[in-house]
Amino acid sequence: MRTGAGPKRFGILAHVGNGNLGDEATVAALVQSIRDRQPDAEVVVFSENPADTQARHGIRALAIKRVIAARVRRDSPRTSVASPLPKPSETRAGRLKRRLKRVSWVYRPVKTLDRWLRFVLGLGPELRFFLASVRALRGVDRLIIAGGGQLGDYFGGPWEYPFATLSWCLMARLAGARVAFMSVGAEPITSPVSKRFFRWALALADYRSFRDEGSRRLLAGIVASAHCRVFPDLVHGLRIARPKRGPAATQTPLIVGINPIPFFDSRYWAESDDAVYQRYVEMLASFIVWLIARGDKVLFLPTQIRADPLVIADIQSAVRKNVGDAYESHVIRRHVHTFADLANALAMVDVVVASRFHGIIFSYLFDRPVVGLSYYRKMEELMAGMGQGEYALAIRDADVEALKARFSHLEKNLDQAREEIARRREEYRRALDVQYGLVLR
Repeated sequence: MRTGAGPKRFGILAHVGNGNLGDEATVAALVQSIRDRQPDAEVVVFSENPADTQARHGIRALAIKRVIAARVRRDSPRTSVASPLPKPSETRAGRLKRRLKRVSWVYRPVKTLDRWLRFVLGLGPELRFFLASVRALRGVDRLIIAGGGQLGDYFGGPWEYPFATLSWCLMARLAGARVAFMSVGAEPITSPVSKRFFRWALALADYRSFRDEGSRRLLAGIVASAHCRVFPDLVHGLRIARPKRGPAATQTPLIVGINPIPFFDSRYWAESDDAVYQRYVEMLASFIVWLIARGDKVLFLPTQIRADPLVIADIQSAVRKNVGDAYESHVIRRHVHTFADLANALAMVDVVVASRFHGIIFSYLFDRPVVGLSYYRKMEELMAGMGQGEYALAIRDADVEALKARFSHLEKNLDQAREEIARRREEYRRALDVQYGLVLR
C-alpha cells in the first residue's frame, strides 16, 4: 500500500475481454462509481485481453494470466476476442475430446491431469509472471475482485478461476494492497482443491460481499458467513441513458428480445448433451414461430458475443424452416458487439425472453420485463428479488407450451411489471451506494 497523500489507486480483477458483456458492464459500473466518488483516482484492470479492455473502457489494462501476457507480446496485430468460437475440430483428437465431454466422470479427471502437467511444466514462467504482477500491484491501495464466475469451478476446474483468484489475492497482499470481493456470485464448487483455494483467497480479503443469499449459503462451509455481506450485482448500479418505453401493454405487435445461451452445447458448455441442446433450440424456435404467427417481431440479444451467435444461428435455421419468407419481415437484424450495441437493441424491444443471468439484469436496467429460462438458482433469485419471480421457468423443465403460457401471463401485466422493476432498481442502486462507501473510503 502507498504511504502519504495523493490519488488513490485501485486494481480491478475481472475476466473481461472474452466476449462476456456481463463482465464488461461490471467493469464499466466499477470504473464509473470509482470516478464519481474519487475523480482523481487511478484505475488499472487485469484482463483476459488487455488491448480490448483498454479500447472498450479507455483505461489501463494488464494481463490476468501468464499465457495471456505471452500472447500479447507475441501477437501483432491482435485478433479480436469477440470473434465467434470455431466449430469443433474434426480431427481424431477433436472427435475424441467431444466424446469424452459427454462422459463427465471420465472427461473431468483427464482434463484435471492435463492441467496438472501443464502447471508443472509452466512453473518457471508462472513464477516470473507472479513476480512481475506483484511489481505491477505495488502502489495499488485496493484490488477489487468482481464479475461472474469468480467463485466456481464448473468451467475449467480448480486450476482455472480458483487458482487464478488465489494467486491474485496473494500477489496483492505481497504488494501491500488490500483485497475486496465485491458482489461476487458463487457457483457449485465440486473439487476439494477448489474449496481450499477459495478458502485461502477469501481469508486474504478484508472485505467480502456476495450478490445473493444463495451464494453466501453456498460458501458458508468455506468462509464464515458472518463476515460476508450481501449486496446486489454491481451492474444494477450502472448509470445509463435510459431509452423511452416501448408501446403500451395493450398495443400489438410487440417486439420480443430473445437472449439465448449455449445450454449443454459441446462447443461451449462444460458438459455437453446434444439432445438437451437440441431440445432447447427447438423450444425457442417453436416459440418464435408462434410469435411470428401472432404478428410480433423478434430481435436476438447476444450477451456472450463469442458463444451466443452460434446458438442464434441454430435457432434461426430452425425458424426459417417453419416460416419461410415471413422470417425476413419479422426478425429484426441488429449487430451486437459492445454493450452500447446491446443498449440500442434493448431500446427497441418491449419484453425479453432471457436465458443468461446478465441478460436479465440488462433488461431490467432498461425497464424491460423478462420471462427467464433459468439454468441455475441465481437467475430465479435475481428475478424474485426484482419482484418478478412468477415469470421464471426452469430451463430443463420448460417446454414451448409452458413458455407461451408464462409469456402470455407477463404480457397482460407489462405495465405493472415495469413499475415494480423501476422501483426495485432504485432500491438496489441505493444499496450499492452503501457498499461503495464501505469499500472506497
